[in-house]
Amino acid sequence: MSAAPARSAFRRGLATITNAITPHEAHPFFIKPTTQKAAPFSVTFYTRRLRNTGLMYVPAIAGFFGWSLFMARMLNYRNGVAGSPWRYGREQNPVPVRLQN
Repeated sequence: MSAAPARSAFRRGLATITNAITPHEAHPFFIKPTTQKAAPFSVTFYTRRLRNTGLMYVPAIAGFFGWSLFMARMLNYRNGVAGSPWRYGREQNPVPVRLQN
């Protein structure tokens, strides 16, 4: 083994040990504020926001995913397939028809 990889492995190990020993300051997101109270939770604001978002997204998603089903129904209706007895692979008259010999 050459000296360069051994030296880099030694330095990595030394850095790991040094980082484990030295104390670290807590991240600012985890420091509790002492000078200011937490903001109050506004239920009316979030319910209004959820309602407005739902009024936008629910019809948009229904239109995005439903247009193809709607157009298939309209094409079947215009082509006369909608009232077909063989729609969905089933006959409306379950009695078998006998052929004459």
